[in-house]
Amino acid sequence: MSDVTIASRYARALFEIAKDKQALEAFGNDLQLVNESIRESKEFASFLQHPGIDAEAKKQLMDEVFASSVSEDVLSLLKLLIDRRREGILPMLASGYLALANKERNIVDATVYTATPLEETDLNAVSEKFGQAIGKSIRLKNAVDPSVIAGLIIRIGDRLYDGSVGGKLARFKQTLVQS
Repeated sequence: MSDVTIASRYARALFEIAKDKQALEAFGNDLQLVNESIRESKEFASFLQHPGIDAEAKKQLMDEVFASSVSEDVLSLLKLLIDRRREGILPMLASGYLALANKERNIVDATVYTATPLEETDLNAVSEKFGQAIGKSIRLKNAVDPSVIAGLIIRIGDRLYDGSVGGKLARFKQTLVQS
């Protein structure tokens, strides 16, 4: 069985527990915290992945690092993954869980690319406008891309909405070429 399949099964199980406890967002935040902590610390990641370190030492480290910052259910899942030598699927599990939780709450993650950082009020306005257009709530993050001359580009899932001056010029050029 592939790691993706296994991760999706664990994600589904955690999602069902979170749904029963009405803790979808809390569990998602916990998984993101753990995932980011492992990703940001090479030493932590290599310790967890090292086959020569026994499971008890790994679980003890998880207790020390996350006992006060994540829910007992998420901590238990981390320990279960360690017991079953599945520590490596955590990023896929977190991604799968967040996709399930977002679908349940009718939320979609999106990125808006601009030449300069947007103010929070502008981000909220863009999020609200596009949310109404697609019929979902949008959780929007801003990425600065100096190649965006003016305007903005929004990526929602696999769709791209290009409202930049560069995009408009490219479409205008295409129209002229086709005429």
